[in-house]
Amino acid sequence: MLLELNFFLGLFRELVLLNNLKSCAVFCCSESHCLKISKSLQNVSISTIAFNINFLEDFSFVDKSLINSPQIGVILDLDCEKSDEFLEEMSHRNKFNETFLWIIYSSNSHEDSLEILNGVRMQWDSEVFLAARDLGENADGAVKVSEVYRVKFDDLHPICVNFVGFWNGKSLRVSEAFTRTTKIRRRLDLKGTEIYGAVTIFHIPPGLTAHDMLTNLVDSSVSASAIQYTLLTGIAKRVNATLILRRTTSWSQVAVGPNDTWVGTIAILNASLADVSVTPLKITQGRLAVVKPTPFTWQPQYGFVFRHPRAVSVRAVYLQPFDNTLWLCTLCLLIILWISLVVSLKLTTESGSSTIAFAFLGIFGAFFQQGLEARIPTTSARILFALCLVFSFLCYQYYSTFIVASLITDPPKTIRTVEHLAASKLRIGAIDAPYNDDLFNSSNEAVKKIYAERVKKQNNFFEPSKGVKMIKEGGFAFHFDVESIYEEVVKTFTESEICDLQQITFLRVIDTCAFVRKTSPYHQLISVLTMKLIEGGVVQNERIKWFASRPKCYSSRVDVVPVDIEQVITPIIIILFALVVSVLILTAEIYTKRRTMREKSHRKSVSQFNAHQERKIKKNKKLSHK
Repeated sequence: MLLELNFFLGLFRELVLLNNLKSCAVFCCSESHCLKISKSLQNVSISTIAFNINFLEDFSFVDKSLINSPQIGVILDLDCEKSDEFLEEMSHRNKFNETFLWIIYSSNSHEDSLEILNGVRMQWDSEVFLAARDLGENADGAVKVSEVYRVKFDDLHPICVNFVGFWNGKSLRVSEAFTRTTKIRRRLDLKGTEIYGAVTIFHIPPGLTAHDMLTNLVDSSVSASAIQYTLLTGIAKRVNATLILRRTTSWSQVAVGPNDTWVGTIAILNASLADVSVTPLKITQGRLAVVKPTPFTWQPQYGFVFRHPRAVSVRAVYLQPFDNTLWLCTLCLLIILWISLVVSLKLTTESGSSTIAFAFLGIFGAFFQQGLEARIPTTSARILFALCLVFSFLCYQYYSTFIVASLITDPPKTIRTVEHLAASKLRIGAIDAPYNDDLFNSSNEAVKKIYAERVKKQNNFFEPSKGVKMIKEGGFAFHFDVESIYEEVVKTFTESEICDLQQITFLRVIDTCAFVRKTSPYHQLISVLTMKLIEGGVVQNERIKWFASRPKCYSSRVDVVPVDIEQVITPIIIILFALVVSVLILTAEIYTKRRTMREKSHRKSVSQFNAHQERKIKKNKKLSHK
């Protein structure tokens, strides 16, 4: 036996160094064998720990010794009496995964050794090398080294064997097929095994299935899952496997309760009911504790989409050319000209109370470029009128230029941030999705306030199709994965409505990916093949298929934009104000005139009565004298 062990020592060193291992655990039948192997590995700077499995009873100590990081080698003598019991115990403790590299050697035949390993709970990612005697005619006493794994541990999938090479006691002659291929390429055939995918779909219309929702453009809310489903389906076909869906209606988050258990796709993965999540999720600290991520495949852009309202205020297009200071300075200058003209007319002419009204109508009429029928009597008054006209012409140039420019250019969009949106009078809604609480509450205070007071409190949750219709009607901001609704926008919106669209994204770019369960053997396989699909442009092609980019506005370049009521609201308000004032003044004039007429009539009646009384008194005096 000692000679046979010396025959294997060089092989151990070759395999350990070939896989860049730094430490090994040795399980042998005797103390001398353990010491022999340990010294051989320590000569090449490999730290070792050795166990005699014939006297090993406390397997928990072994479990603590086999740390999961970094990768550790495990050397096992398959000829030991308790090797079967040891392999069974390690199977239950899930030690046959990619974290451990097993080197199992035996002096028995290679076929007999494979029969013993057939009951071991190995997975697709298991790293197991078997070194046993080759009983072939041309073996010449060499040891045959094979790579052993299984695509899935069940009765339908026996162990798979890949030939590595021969060990002749001095060197390892590795086969060319093994050296030119990678682990994934050698194990690419999963032999028809079933891979289960967990997907979150909130609602499925009658007559449809989860497969229909993910392969047809039925609902934009599952677009991200549809992209991931396409990728995983392609991977399953590539590895000769079948992807089977397991649906849930809950989002992957921690359920509020005494135990704080996970729900959604994460719960399905943790229960080992699925191997991979079809619904892509963002990476969080809580999720990393229970599942493993694969490469990023999708970047959702959550935000608010709405038709930007046109500015409706007292300072509409007819007051915007000048700011308040300039309007005030202009009014003060006109008042100064008016007073100057009144003083000039008072000093140079003999006019009555009509001087003030004449000067007012003259100065303000000149400013608004209106003619004056009356003759201007003095030279100083003519100079004032001329200066007012020149000032009016200069102001008119700037004023009219601004008005024309405002009508042929797009109106400015002032709602650009969530703070602006919160200060606006727009109604705000969101898609009815379980991830809303987590999404909004992980943002800033303005977004939290919008969600709490204007969405959740008012129960403004809508289906995507309903939300798009409300955006089209105007006065409504809808929160969603913005790219997923632009397909419907292009179909239903007019050019002018598309030009009014405004988008506010309040979150940084979120990278999402598919997750696998913590102990999934397919993590490396799915990750590598996903990267190949990304490099091949499949992800970008699916993005174009399922999502539409923001439509561009072309109407401002070719269409004539009509003037609407909002742009002429200021002159209408002025006219209505002047009408109300004129009616009030007319009422006051009518009242004053009637009152004056009544007083005049009353005075006339009183004077007539007094005259009649005087005549009557005189007549009585004459009669008394007679």
